[in-house]
This record gives sequence, C-alpha cells and structure tokens, in this order.
Amino acid sequence: MSETKTIRLDRLLSQGTELSRKQAGIEIRKKRVTLDGEVVRDPSMRVPVDADVAWRGQPVALPGRLYLVMNKPAGLVCARRDPVHATVLDLLPPELARRVHIVGRLDRDTTGLLLLTDDGEWSHRITSPRQGCAKQYLAGLADPLSEDAERRFAEGILLRNEDQPTRPATLQRLDARTARVTLHEGRYHQVRRMFAALGNRVLSLHREAVGGLRLDPGLGPGQWRELSAGEKTMLACPPAAEGPRRFIRHPSGVPLRCTVHPGEAPSRERLRNIGYAGLCFESERPMQPGQSVRLSIPLPEREFEVDARVTWCRGLQSGSGYEIGVSFQDADTGFTVRMVEQLCHIEAYREQVQREEGRELSSEEAAGEWISRYAGAFPGGD
Repeated sequence: MSETKTIRLDRLLSQGTELSRKQAGIEIRKKRVTLDGEVVRDPSMRVPVDADVAWRGQPVALPGRLYLVMNKPAGLVCARRDPVHATVLDLLPPELARRVHIVGRLDRDTTGLLLLTDDGEWSHRITSPRQGCAKQYLAGLADPLSEDAERRFAEGILLRNEDQPTRPATLQRLDARTARVTLHEGRYHQVRRMFAALGNRVLSLHREAVGGLRLDPGLGPGQWRELSAGEKTMLACPPAAEGPRRFIRHPSGVPLRCTVHPGEAPSRERLRNIGYAGLCFESERPMQPGQSVRLSIPLPEREFEVDARVTWCRGLQSGSGYEIGVSFQDADTGFTVRMVEQLCHIEAYREQVQREEGRELSSEEAAGEWISRYAGAFPGGD
C-alpha cells in the first residue's frame, strides 16, 4: 500500500494562492484557514496533498507540476536571490518564480538551456551523478585545440584540487577554436576547468542540450516556455525503477556490436513514439538519445541484427564507461529481441556453471535450469 504524500500547510496555501510563505503563515495563525471544515493555526503541520483546505472560505488546491525551459542569457546568476546580480528567476512572473527551483546551475557568463521545475524527483533524476544524464555544450576557446584534446577528454582529466579524474567525456572538434563537449556529470565549472587543464581558456560557453532535450532555436535569450508532455520524458535519465526493471540487461560476456547509422541526426520526434521497454548494455563511449543504431548479436546459427533508437545514456558508477538504453519501434521487434536475449542469458548461465561449479551442461540442460530459476524475473514480458 502506497504512503500518502503530505506537505506543510503553509506551503500548500502558498502554492495554491498568490500568498508568499510568510503571508500564508500569518493567515493561518489568524484563523483564516480551515482543514476539513475546522480552523487550524499551525503553519508547519503536515497535511495530505489533496486535503480539504480553504482560505477565507475559498477552497485551496495545489496546482499541477510545473516544468519550464529557458534560454539563459549571459549576466544572470542561477540563484533564488543575489545581493549584486539579477537572477534567472527575475525573468519569470513572481507567482511562478517562487514555485520553481533551478535544475543544474549555469555560471553567470554561460548561456543556453536551463530547466526549472517544482518536481523534486524529476529534478534529482537529471542532476544526480548516479544517473549520468548527458549535458552538451558549445565552447569557444582562446587558443587552438591541442592534438590530443579528444583523447584527454575521453580518458578523463584530473582537475586541480580534486582526487578523482572526470568521467569520460566526448569532445567534437568543430574548428581550431570551437568544440562541442558532452559531459555525464556536473562538477563545478567543469568544462572551463577541463580546458584549463589542457592549457586553454574558454571564452564563451553555451549549453545546447540536456539528455534528449535540445534548446528550441525559436526561444530567444531570456525567453522561457513550459515543456510539453513528450519533452519531459526525453531526458536521457530514466527513473531508477525503469532502468533495471523494464530494460533487459545484456550479459557482459556475450558479444554485442552497436553501430550508429551514418548520416542520420538524432531525432527527438522519433523518441516520442517509442515505449521504454527495451535493452540496455555497456559501452566505452556515450551515445546521444534519439540516435538510430543497429545492434548485432552473434547466435550459433546466424548473427541477429535489429534496428533500435537510443533512449537514454548514463555514466557507469565506476567512471569507466556508459550504460546505454535502446528501444524498438514496435512490440513484435521487442518480443523478438526478448527471445534472443533469453538465449544470450542461457548461454551466459551455462558458461557460469562450468566456470564456478565445474558442471558441463548441454544447451538444453542449461535452458531448463535457467528457466526454472530466472525466467519468472526476466524483464520485458509485460
């Protein structure tokens, strides 16, 4: 049985009206708020999110969740308030600014895609280092790129005053002084510090994308809008429950080749028509959500090939690679992949038994044991 979600009474009143938190507390203490028809006076009391609350006789309810995307201009800081500089929240109407928090900050001189929301769980999935959500930047540099820049970014760089190198990152050289960088973590001023470690200096930095969501070219600096329902799901960071539970994890001991279709740009539109159920596997390099790929898996009689689309990509906790989630265009393809993956898992089980127990099993015997032990918990069958 799920636990009922609760919220502080003053917060509910503030979010459901135009009152500030301070004003809401005053109204509650002045006996102007009722709960289930009874006057209440404690602003800090927790009530169900769907509680029957009224203020001055008018019912109060929480508004729906808010998800915003903004094209951050230079010169504004990502903070709720600042004694010196204007903040990005100053660009929003006051009734929205007090509701939302900033999802992953950009420094004052960095421009581009910025997310704001009042959904803490959604925000955590984007910013948590464990999720490894991809962030893409366009960097303008003071000096020409060094010859080994791509390799250094891919291997990870030990930044000044830190003990662990950065996770593998992707650097795409656009010209001598311009590069596109994709990170799967968010350390303090990370892009600028990584180039500084290479003896270079960032002159301009613009965030182009977070996960599968790219900055709308029609959104000018300082402008913002609400995300569509489809856009909210295009971030490359699935809920923890959707990764291990609904994606079949390809066994690491069985070869799998993943080839990106050449000449096709990643497509956000195609992702909207793909269900989450699919396959996940490890890769040395990150892939961008929306990319079309071909998977090849060797089977005893022939090689199985199938087209898929990258749904999410997140860095491994070890920092030595990435976990890629791909999905398929129709249920029939998904069912076929599930059957092929069962064969892969049975073969991996046969080799494990031989290695750990010294037992030689035929393919049929391994299949019988694996089905009796693991088939019921195998994902992707719903």
